Amino acid sequence: MHRILNLFLISLILILGELNAQNPGGSVFSGNQILDFHFYFNQENFLDSLYQSHENEEYIPANVEIKGVLYDSVGVRFKGFSSFHAYPGHKKSLRIKFNKFKKSHRFDGLKKINLNNGWSDPSLLREKLYLDFLYENNVSAPRANFARVYLNGVYWGLYSLVEHVDKTFLNTRYDNNDGNLFKAERSAELDWKGEDQQNYYEHYALKTNET
Repeated sequence: MHRILNLFLISLILILGELNAQNPGGSVFSGNQILDFHFYFNQENFLDSLYQSHENEEYIPANVEIKGVLYDSVGVRFKGFSSFHAYPGHKKSLRIKFNKFKKSHRFDGLKKINLNNGWSDPSLLREKLYLDFLYENNVSAPRANFARVYLNGVYWGLYSLVEHVDKTFLNTRYDNNDGNLFKAERSAELDWKGEDQQNYYEHYALKTNET
């Protein structure tokens, strides 16, 4: 009986793993839920390190516990421009890279996630409602939910938990990730600037196929 139960559990784990591989983020972004993110930094001055690493977009190591599972050696950094400089407090937006220091690390099949502080939206609802509307109408948009964030045991605030647009995102939306992915910079206006690619480099950054 124990042998049959063990075989059943192993089969269930393999099936769930396969489902996660086919639909990264399927569990995280299903329904309306608030996840708790408990980050643990080894250094006492982790906040100084996060500020210092912001300009160069460097990640600092931390462990994070989510839904009772501890992910060790993930990369954490402050992100954003307006959400960083225009927000007066320490509740800055965060980007988490689970495979920064351990290449095999994933969170529900995802390599990266974003924790947005909603600096211009006191309700913290606009982004979630807008992205839900796009996703439910078959627009290739990121998915979103909410997260309570704790840094070294201190409650840091409620964040929007937003799917990161990367190769994993491209693969789930377009069945491949071979194409070019561009990030619109702050000056981007999505207007036609002629056929010369040089005209676009100031406004759009290539994030894939860079070599």
